[in-house]
Amino acid sequence: MDAATDSVGRSYNKGKTLQDFLEELKKDAGTRYAPWLSTLLEREEVFHDIEYLLTHARELNYRDTYQLLRSATDF
Repeated sequence: MDAATDSVGRSYNKGKTLQDFLEELKKDAGTRYAPWLSTLLEREEVFHDIEYLLTHARELNYRDTYQLLRSATDF
């Protein structure tokens, strides 16, 4: 899910939206994806938590990692 929705480092393809990924998940449930996964992500509280992790939390992680790497090279 993280790789499918991420756009950083994907010059060959734009990352999918979470909604696009969920549609793919439903379509391919039982073949490419576990059937229970789409049911789990249909729960509103789970969807919102995943959405937060894949947007705001991801951005914070990228920023923090960049700052850490930058400070490691500033000595």
